[in-house]
Amino acid sequence: MQDPIATERDLDQAKARVEAIFKGDVRDQDAQAWAMEQAVNVFDSLDITVAKAGVSPTGAIAEFSSEEISSWSDM
Repeated sequence: MQDPIATERDLDQAKARVEAIFKGDVRDQDAQAWAMEQAVNVFDSLDITVAKAGVSPTGAIAEFSSEEISSWSDM
């Protein structure tokens, strides 16, 4: 038996449920592990995870501190 295709409303509801569980720093592996445990507790399974991060610094590289530059490479 094939599962029905999710509607846009289904996806929006799933997104809201996931975002209610976790929004955090994807560089924090302990936080990621906790979020996966929570997802399994709420949804009974976990099929896939994506650690999504994006950084868009603007300006000359010389203007940024070494800590800022290091934080970008950690992603």
